[in-house]
Amino acid sequence: ATLSAPNGGTIINYTWNFGDTNITSTGDPIITHIYISSGSCNVTLKVTDDEGLADMTWKEIPVHTHDLAVISVNLSKTVVGQGYSACINVTVENQGDTAESFNLTLYADLNASSTGDEQIIASQTIHDLKNRTLITIIFAWNTTGIGFGNYSLWAYAAPVLGETDIADNALLGSWICISIPGDINGDWKVNLKDIYAVARAYGSHPDHVRWDPVCDINSDLKVDLRDYYIACRNYGK
Repeated sequence: ATLSAPNGGTIINYTWNFGDTNITSTGDPIITHIYISSGSCNVTLKVTDDEGLADMTWKEIPVHTHDLAVISVNLSKTVVGQGYSACINVTVENQGDTAESFNLTLYADLNASSTGDEQIIASQTIHDLKNRTLITIIFAWNTTGIGFGNYSLWAYAAPVLGETDIADNALLGSWICISIPGDINGDWKVNLKDIYAVARAYGSHPDHVRWDPVCDINSDLKVDLRDYYIACRNYGK
């Protein structure tokens, strides 16, 4: 309301009716108001000076809802050999009514009961995601240098300006086991059970009846001699 000018005297009160049942009186000509639902609101301003004189004006304001939600965090495999890769698919929905740009970050957490020890797997900026639209981002996690353990994976969409519902901006996904290359069942050792599992899946690929993504140790979308060799090389560890 900085353009308000009295005809003599001094303005001492600005009364705002924001059109959503909220009415605020203040002595400051600048105010911030956050709407919690979309639509069109008639905003009315009444100014009053120290002589008791008043005037009023109004304007129609379009209100847009800003709301991001992480829908799912899915893994390509539940066990991955240390030094090899796994793909994690993160799906985000723009549940608001205007296009949004935001940062999406994927984390790995070895100890879910404590905070601050999360590792950032990757982060990506999403540009102009249309309203009421889903997008799936594929993150490739190279586990070279990552310690053995069971990690929980979670994704976080950074809130955009004006977003109030942020409870669904983060989502915890499944656990992933970082183990010895060739450990197929996640029991922290490579034995005959693992060798048999790779041999049984030998020759398979996605959509094949015997396909098991964990047996695709090097993540080249096929189970072949390379995978069998990796498992045999680590046999007994």
